[in-house]
Amino acid sequence: MKKLLLSFFVVSIGSICYSVFTGDANVHSNTGGSPSASGCSCHSATNQNDAATFIRVEDNQGNTVTAFTAGATYKIIFGTAKTGRVKFGFALSADQGTLNVIAGNTKIQKSGVYITHTSSGTAATATDSAKWEANWTAPASASSATLNLIVNASNNNSSSDAGDLIVAKTLTLSKSSNTGMSEAQIGMLSIYPSPARSFVYINYEMKQGSDVVIQLRDIQGKIISTLLNEYETAGKQEHKIVFDNSINPGFYFIEIKAGSAIKTQKILIQ
Repeated sequence: MKKLLLSFFVVSIGSICYSVFTGDANVHSNTGGSPSASGCSCHSATNQNDAATFIRVEDNQGNTVTAFTAGATYKIIFGTAKTGRVKFGFALSADQGTLNVIAGNTKIQKSGVYITHTSSGTAATATDSAKWEANWTAPASASSATLNLIVNASNNNSSSDAGDLIVAKTLTLSKSSNTGMSEAQIGMLSIYPSPARSFVYINYEMKQGSDVVIQLRDIQGKIISTLLNEYETAGKQEHKIVFDNSINPGFYFIEIKAGSAIKTQKILIQ
């Protein structure tokens, strides 16, 4: 019988929870085995710094956020890319708030705090990579929330763990402390041309003065370049951004952050 995915230990309060990610089977025999920041103790390859594994949180406008509003619902997008792998699996937990599934490739393992893949969710969603999505409702009173992700890129070679690539990723979000500023702080965003070659124009409106940071991120959310970092007054803003010659062709995100407000737009650089 072909192994589909992920066996790991999670050490918690002196006990060890063991499980095998095999298709749609339960990931754990009890509810105490949700992933933590310590990752998988039985896999030495677990790596928090893996650049190809990502977690991104978006609001209902598709903007990437790093701070949450109490009680608001966000989309979590997460996944990995590993050359030559065709089977993938994950376990995702939230220490605050409530997780909910979106599609049939994910399921609740422990109500609200722990989700994993289904049997259909182990397949690659693109060449050598997999991506999943979930909804997360932010806590009403906590000052921060941490998402813990464990991903297995399996070599699908039997029931052995040998050759599997296990990585962990943690993302902590803080509660927004700026009640007077929201995504509406950045209005009328326009980025063109797309496809772009050596430059783009970025136009938007600031509703009030704020420090502004504009960054270029790759498709996995990694920061490639900081394009602007300065204080801007209220009103219309116009920037011509010239890209460095070292930037490879492909899809990217331009992220504009003003206080706790963040807007992103996807562009193609040729």
